[in-house]
Amino acid sequence: MLTNTHTLIWLAAVSNLLVTSVTLALLGWNANGAHAAARNTARFSALCFIVAFATPGLARWFQGIPQTGLTLSFVAAHLVHYAVVAVLLATFERARLVHDFIRLAPIALAGFALVVALGFTASHRSSRLYMFAHIVSLYIVFIIFCLAFVLNRGWPLRFVAFLLGSALILRLTGQRAARLSLPLQTSASR
Repeated sequence: MLTNTHTLIWLAAVSNLLVTSVTLALLGWNANGAHAAARNTARFSALCFIVAFATPGLARWFQGIPQTGLTLSFVAAHLVHYAVVAVLLATFERARLVHDFIRLAPIALAGFALVVALGFTASHRSSRLYMFAHIVSLYIVFIIFCLAFVLNRGWPLRFVAFLLGSALILRLTGQRAARLSLPLQTSASR
């Protein structure tokens, strides 16, 4: 099993770059190809997020699963998505970017800041403030992905919403199991 955080981060980033390359190779370097690449990189990063979000529950079956590494791999994959969107806007949607800058810029900056905050707080678990910020940003990303896939017009993509719901159940049951087993271990060690 991959436990090296740096390996997970690079694997996610390179994999999402591969998604971009394959999409552009199939559809061409044009507006349609770039839009498809942006959608596909977002979907890949959503899958990375699902695995990272479900880690507390998955830890029951896979010992030593690196929660921080998986969270940071989602961040890396999603930063590739942001880079693809930036190239799309700068190359094929320049007129739209200029016209809708006032509306698009705050949304893009808020999303970018949220993902960077999630990555920054993932590795700073010593402070309660960082833990709180991490949990809040994690659940905000979860809600954004849920809304994006539940409201998606493509029925097959709504399956990703089911995966997100399953990840939530795994997360909550994994956290509950960890809390329930913690007092047993401390009382047995006395």
